[in-house]
Amino acid sequence: MSTINFQDSRVPEWAGFFSKEEFVMFMGYVSDYFKGSDVSYAIAEGAVSGPGGNGRSSEKMGLINLAQFCRLQPIEEWGAMISNHFDGIRKAASFEKEFSGKAHDFACVRDLIGVRLYPEEYVSAIKTGLAMGKLMAEGLYALLVFDFPDSIVNIRPEQSIQWPLSTEELFGLGIRNTRKKYPLNLFEQDFDGIPISFVVENHFYAPNILFNFLEEKPDPEYKGMLIGLPNRHAALMHRITDMKVLQAIHRMIPAIYGMNKEGPGSVSDKLYWLHEGEVIVLPYTLDAENIHFDPPENFIALLRELEGDGGCPRAVAV
Repeated sequence: MSTINFQDSRVPEWAGFFSKEEFVMFMGYVSDYFKGSDVSYAIAEGAVSGPGGNGRSSEKMGLINLAQFCRLQPIEEWGAMISNHFDGIRKAASFEKEFSGKAHDFACVRDLIGVRLYPEEYVSAIKTGLAMGKLMAEGLYALLVFDFPDSIVNIRPEQSIQWPLSTEELFGLGIRNTRKKYPLNLFEQDFDGIPISFVVENHFYAPNILFNFLEEKPDPEYKGMLIGLPNRHAALMHRITDMKVLQAIHRMIPAIYGMNKEGPGSVSDKLYWLHEGEVIVLPYTLDAENIHFDPPENFIALLRELEGDGGCPRAVAV
C-alpha cells in the first residue's frame, strides 16, 4: 500500500499561487490517487517520489506544472485532472520503455525529434549526459526532445551516436519538425497606441516563436524586438521603432512576470531584446509602485538614438 509523507498543510514556496485551502485540497487529490498503488510513494519538495522499478533509479514526478494548471480550472475538476495526469505519465513510461530499443534507428525517430525551450534551472537539475541542448540566453535553454503522443522526453547523447546528423543539424531538424507539427498563431492588440503581439496556444511550444524571429532577415525599419516567453503556452512581442518602446516595456514586464508565476509550464520571467541575431536580457526589478528598468549599455545607446538628444538615464523607472 502507498504511503504519502504529507503532514504540513502550510503552503510551500513552490505552490505560492494557492491559498491554504486550495493547497490542502490539491494535495488531498494527489494523495488519494496514490493510495491505491501497491508501492510506497512520498510527497516532498513539490514532487512525488517512488521506486523506479526494473533496476531504474527512483522515479520523481514534479507537481508544480500540474498545480499551476489546476489553479486555472474549477476545483470540482481537479480530481479528474490529477488522475488523468498521472495515468498519462504511466502510459507514457510504458511507451518510452518499448521505444528505447529502437531509439538508435534514425529512420524510426526522425519525425519525433523536436526542440523545446525550458528555464535554465530545469536543465541545471538534469544530470550530465542525460540531455542535449544549448543556452539561448540568460535563463533560457533549448533542449532536443522526443515528442511522443503522450509525453516529451529529453534526447540523450548516447541515443544519437549512430544518427547521421551533427548536433546543430539535429536542432535544425527539431525546429522544423516542431514548427510543422505545432503551428503558431500570431495576433496583435493595441494598448493605447502601443502594438503588442501575442502567441497563445494549447500545446507546449508557443515559446518556439523565438526561432522564427531569429531566422528573419534584419529589417532596417525596426531596431529589433522585445520578447517575453513566460510559459509553454504563451509569448508576447513588440517590434521596436520609436520611443514608444518604453511604454511597451511598461506593459510587457508585469504581464511576463505574472504569466510566468501562474504558469503552467513556466519558462522565463525575463524580458529579452532580439537584436542582430542575439537574445539579450533586459534586467528589471518590481516593487509595489514601480518597474525599475536597468538595461545594458547597448540598449541605452538604442534609446538615445531613438530619443535623439542623448538624455536617456542609465536606469529607468517605467
